[in-house]
Amino acid sequence: MLSETKRVDITKAAVHPIVLLSIADHHNRVVTQRQKRVIGILLGDIYKGQANIFQCFGVPFEEDSEDPSVWYFDTNFIEEMYSLHKKVTLKEKIIGWYSSLATVSPNDLEIHRKMCDYCPDPIFLTTDVGASDPHEIPACAFLGAERVRKDGQPIVTSFRNIPTTVEFLEVEEIGVEHLLRDIKDVDMSAIGCTLTNSIHGLAALEHRLRAISQYLGDVIDGKLQIDNEILGVIQSIFNLLPNFELKETVDSLNTKADDATFMIFISQLCRSVVSLHELVNGRHPPLAATDPTPPTPDQITDESIDYYNVF
Repeated sequence: MLSETKRVDITKAAVHPIVLLSIADHHNRVVTQRQKRVIGILLGDIYKGQANIFQCFGVPFEEDSEDPSVWYFDTNFIEEMYSLHKKVTLKEKIIGWYSSLATVSPNDLEIHRKMCDYCPDPIFLTTDVGASDPHEIPACAFLGAERVRKDGQPIVTSFRNIPTTVEFLEVEEIGVEHLLRDIKDVDMSAIGCTLTNSIHGLAALEHRLRAISQYLGDVIDGKLQIDNEILGVIQSIFNLLPNFELKETVDSLNTKADDATFMIFISQLCRSVVSLHELVNGRHPPLAATDPTPPTPDQITDESIDYYNVF
């Protein structure tokens, strides 16, 4: 089977939820003590440098755990399944393959070279089916990269990581919400979700900053070679940071922080006043409902005095 897609530069990959669900289901059904992972084919399209992975299907696969060079997957099965899939959706082509392991295996480069028969630049998607952190993307996409050595040695093929995101259409969003309705905390407010996402975002930021610091330390100590591409990305990050030596920047940041604090204070004050009114109305429902006007001097009692003094 020859490749049906032209070679296009891919800069990032977008995985749809149905793909992750299918990979997890395939892994849970097939994996045993003898077979540690499963592989399959990714279907989708490439638009403006982004690979959109819409569908996937599993492939019969076997490998020797003791000898990684011994492996087998059914190419006839791939061609038959793809021909059936084309009868349903013509625009979705073979754009890569997946593995249900979160790490790269020794024989993945050989499998990747074989996948070049089906598409010119296949995507290799590793998935972590046992991921426990719901805020981390359980998938990582790679592309094949050939590196030429300066010492005249043969070309070395390796994997190059590309940014990976999870995207979904409107119908997929409804389906995912329906699947998660039993495990989603319906009592959690929007503010609680925002705070939780902020906490996890800051934790992820701290983890990445520590990784950058460790990398720079290893470069300084001579443990790693200098990579100008990585240093250029780090330099661009530092260039985006605000300059706190400028008085205008400091004043603007302080003003924004003061405004946010004042809004929180006003919100809490309004919430307290509303709660107090609800409490008073709950303790005196007949008086509030039947006698909204102030009583005459003959009708004044200790209880009514306390009630009207509240307002």
